[in-house]
Amino acid sequence: ILRAVSRKVTLDALVDFNEITRTTEGFSGADPQVLLYNAHLRVVHALIDAQPTPRRSGQGLGDVEEHVEYVTLGG
Repeated sequence: ILRAVSRKVTLDALVDFNEITRTTEGFSGADPQVLLYNAHLRVVHALIDAQPTPRRSGQGLGDVEEHVEYVTLGG
């Protein structure tokens, strides 16, 4: 299942599917897909957070910036 869903995501060469399979024993069919997508989102958000953001001004909250943390719930 992991290999099938990971075709849509770029993975590091060090990803060990055998190790992931051992640590996710007992997961249902959709759980590995959710695990992979959540890991991918963490990387994307880390890259976004690492980028410098231009100062905002004039409208809405002005220069106030708020960090949003994404949390995985369940299994």
